[in-house]
Amino acid sequence: MRGHGRDVTAVAWSREGTHLATASDDGTVRVLEVGGGHPDTARDPVVLTRDGVRIRCVAWSPEGHRVAGGAHDGRVTVWDVATRAVLAELAEHDEPVDGLEWEPEDGTLRGTDVRGTTHSWDGGTYTRLNAFPESGLPPRQVVPSPDRRFRALLTDGHGVQVWAMDVRNEGEARQSFSSREQPTCATWSPDSRCLAVGADHIVRVWEVATRQETVLGRHADTVNALAWHGHHVVSVSRDRTAVLWDVAGVCGRTSTFLGRCGSGVTSVTWSEDGSRFAAGTEQGSAWVWGLGEGSAPVEFSWMGQLVTVALSPDGTRLLSAGRNPQVAVWNAATPGTAPLIALGHGDRVTGISWAPDGTRVAVTVRDGTTWVRDAGTGDELAVLSAEESYWIGGGAWSRDGRFLAASSTDNRFCVWDVERQVVVTTFRGHSDRVQCVAWSLDGRRVASGSRDGTARVWDTGTGAELCVLRGHLDRVQDVDWSPDGRQVATVSWDGTVRLWDPDEGRERVVLGVHDDQVNALAWHPDGTWVATGSRDGTVRTWETTTDVDALVELARSRVFRELTAEERRGLLLPAGPTP
Repeated sequence: MRGHGRDVTAVAWSREGTHLATASDDGTVRVLEVGGGHPDTARDPVVLTRDGVRIRCVAWSPEGHRVAGGAHDGRVTVWDVATRAVLAELAEHDEPVDGLEWEPEDGTLRGTDVRGTTHSWDGGTYTRLNAFPESGLPPRQVVPSPDRRFRALLTDGHGVQVWAMDVRNEGEARQSFSSREQPTCATWSPDSRCLAVGADHIVRVWEVATRQETVLGRHADTVNALAWHGHHVVSVSRDRTAVLWDVAGVCGRTSTFLGRCGSGVTSVTWSEDGSRFAAGTEQGSAWVWGLGEGSAPVEFSWMGQLVTVALSPDGTRLLSAGRNPQVAVWNAATPGTAPLIALGHGDRVTGISWAPDGTRVAVTVRDGTTWVRDAGTGDELAVLSAEESYWIGGGAWSRDGRFLAASSTDNRFCVWDVERQVVVTTFRGHSDRVQCVAWSLDGRRVASGSRDGTARVWDTGTGAELCVLRGHLDRVQDVDWSPDGRQVATVSWDGTVRLWDPDEGRERVVLGVHDDQVNALAWHPDGTWVATGSRDGTVRTWETTTDVDALVELARSRVFRELTAEERRGLLLPAGPTP
């Protein structure tokens, strides 16, 4: 559709989708009848004119016979589309009008100016009903909720204010959110419970009632617009890409955001039966959630800092270690009591883990020794001593409890036969320290993560490298297999949580992004969730059952060119096809 003499500033469909109205800097609104719902079959437009003042926004009346335009001089003009006659000039605003909407149920017309003031008029008589109060800061955008109960005001003060709105009574401020980035756009969920906001490069979702926040991900440049439909949010950015985000389960589901632990989270773990979840923090405390009980988390205080935690397979006991030679076993359901077992190991503890049957624990110490102890008595069962180098990572048990993998400062990791106390396989290939190791369920493969930014998958029988998983921009701090062995999850100091296909050696999806380094992850036993802990002080869970491939194909259908390598890195996407 062409014909405006200057820039087009706004566009709006009629409710039936048969007409399209556009506003322009040249002071006109043009209405196009769209035959068959497609602009290619459109007739000549109806031109509705003012006196050359810029029209900033446009809106259709519910019955589709009238169009309202909001102008730079603060006036709102209402036209009859058929006769092109001006029906009303509404001049209550003192600032440029930045938004217009008609209430479909009672025909109320609302206009909002750049200072955040909203005036309402009766849609039949055009008499003024109410002036909605200012927010105190000039909003970049005013977004009404679908049920018309709320308005979101994106302000210049790095925040978003949500107001309750009743056009016949005074508005009331209900909630405000803030971010370190400047908000640029927002959209509501269809049920008006959640608000998605684009702030600089980041897309966030807030649940209004609880203030629960979820970071969906990042663009490589400013987020310009958002749209919410069903279980998906689409964001478009100045980086010239459109990204489709799956938000199923984000709003109204308490397990999406478990809570804040007071300081950076360094370790997370599920019990094998999925009944409990635990996290350890930098400041020396451990937290346990009884997920099936609906109760508040239980806190355990510990001597030292940087607490690593591990729940026994049945969830009844908690193993913890800090930046000292001590480890302890606790009753996971009883806070404020002494540990069941407390043991010293001579040097700083670098890793802890439970044997799959819950009868033994492995404690890895910085001096190169791994101790295997009875989980009930603390008695020493085996001592695995590395002679060639210091083993720095925690021991990872095979599912049958026969073998234990430990990582090393010299870019290797090894597998021990616990009963015989000998190394059976050594794995070489990383170019920096190995930070973490995890076994597949069948014991035929292990995955490792390293400071070199890669994760790798290995054959446990031969020690052969099967694939290299590349994509993280910083060290891979933790790695874990899905219970069915079909996926590998990794977290990194680049802030991302990623899923990989270990058979094809490719990245499937970036599940999400924390605001700081991600230190730990754990799969839920049923394979539908991954829990992560970050230096940003949060513990989050991410749903893994989405049909990722279908969403990727849909997103690709919205982007009509191949992304550059730089754009892919900025969007945290896997590398593109090799030329």
